[in-house]
Amino acid sequence: MSGTFFGSKVAIITTSKCRYVGTIIGADKKNELTVLGNVKCFGTENRVENVTTSNTTATVIPIMQFANSDIQVLNVVHE
Repeated sequence: MSGTFFGSKVAIITTSKCRYVGTIIGADKKNELTVLGNVKCFGTENRVENVTTSNTTATVIPIMQFANSDIQVLNVVHE
């Protein structure tokens, strides 16, 4: 991941179909991780049949790391 994305707000959809939104605060090339800060989880939002985890959580997670292999989609969020 290029250093130009640090500080960008992004939306990640994982291989389990959950969407997370947060700010890129780091990347670990050796361990192939992307680190987000101030993360909100939005669940699967009906991307998976028979799973009802589409409610937005009010909880903000200060730091989360994602294995790059678990990231299916990563988009920069323009507000």
